[in-house]
Amino acid sequence: MSDLSESRDGSESPFSAVSDPPENALPIAPDPIARLAPCADCGRLAYAPDVVVVSAADYAELLRLREGRRPFLPKPSRSPLAQDRELAALILDCARPGTMILRDIRAACLERFGEARAPSLSAIHRFIDAARKAQRQVSGK
Repeated sequence: MSDLSESRDGSESPFSAVSDPPENALPIAPDPIARLAPCADCGRLAYAPDVVVVSAADYAELLRLREGRRPFLPKPSRSPLAQDRELAALILDCARPGTMILRDIRAACLERFGEARAPSLSAIHRFIDAARKAQRQVSGK
């Protein structure tokens, strides 16, 4: 039994099922075990600082992302409403389905924040529409 591909009974070993990494695999350090060294703080064996250990699931996700099939990542909003968290929270709270119409949302903004911070009806509509679109993309609907 000089070969790892044979087991003691002559059948194929489970080691023979291990295949070469896929073509799109990320590069692997030559010998990660050789990169173990005692930690300066606690004395336990640890990998060198430039070695990263990830789970198989995380590695599969990295490969998927590398292939270009990226999940939806929303761009940060440039809207002044999105930058004002307190105002955005009030608008989104008032805009829940069946609660308020745009004129009432604007009136609530005027009452709470005054004319200087209250957005126009069209700005409120654009903000709510963008928030709903982003929510649909995230939820996959």
